Amino acid sequence: MKLMLMREFREGWRSFRFPGVLLGAVFFALLAPPTQKYMDAILGMFAEGVEISMPPVSPESVLIGFAGDLTSMILIAAIVVTMGIVAREKHNGLTEWFLTRPVSRNAYLYAKVLYLIITTLVIVAVSSLACAIYTYTLIGPLSAAGILYTIILITTYFLMPLIVTFTVSAVTGISGAAAGAGILFMFLMSTVGWVLSNADVSWLPTQLTEHLPQAVAGTPPSSFWIAVALSWLFIAILTWLTGLNFSRKEI
Repeated sequence: MKLMLMREFREGWRSFRFPGVLLGAVFFALLAPPTQKYMDAILGMFAEGVEISMPPVSPESVLIGFAGDLTSMILIAAIVVTMGIVAREKHNGLTEWFLTRPVSRNAYLYAKVLYLIITTLVIVAVSSLACAIYTYTLIGPLSAAGILYTIILITTYFLMPLIVTFTVSAVTGISGAAAGAGILFMFLMSTVGWVLSNADVSWLPTQLTEHLPQAVAGTPPSSFWIAVALSWLFIAILTWLTGLNFSRKEI
């Protein structure tokens, strides 16, 4: 298991898939503070003769805006990178080669899941801290607890579409289908979350982003923790079902 996990890190680094997503996240992290702080000046460049007055920018609003970039554009990039995590190796024969060595199917599969969890946490944590530090120098400080809760929220939200992508990649062996499933699930989460927000439901995994303002402020409600727990339960069950299918399937 340890050797397979280290192999995943080496492969992710050499192929530039992991550094590429990380650099994209850090780019948006460094872009968010100045963009929000100087938005009135930026808009004024395109509206000559019109005075534009924007509301004061708070450190919390910057982190919330950056979280929106992470859970949209960067998440789509992560899904595209993840789509071939099993399917690519099935196609080129690496999966079969590994499983003819003293590597169990569970070790092969769960090393990839652990790799996804660790790299997602690193991407979200590093980029969020970069955004928080730049925001502190440019606008003002953020709550340490708020930064931590935001990292937990975004990491959890990120992993649900990624696990769906991983599952379809492992079950079907088709990279395109995996990417399509992950992106579709991402938009379904957003749509269901919006619908249920009108029904005053706030404890489901699809409602995680609703808690973003409270998380950034460092005061998430109990429903936030219920949503996080249910999200990780979903991730665990889907991972287990994927492993069950993979153990019974001929490669």
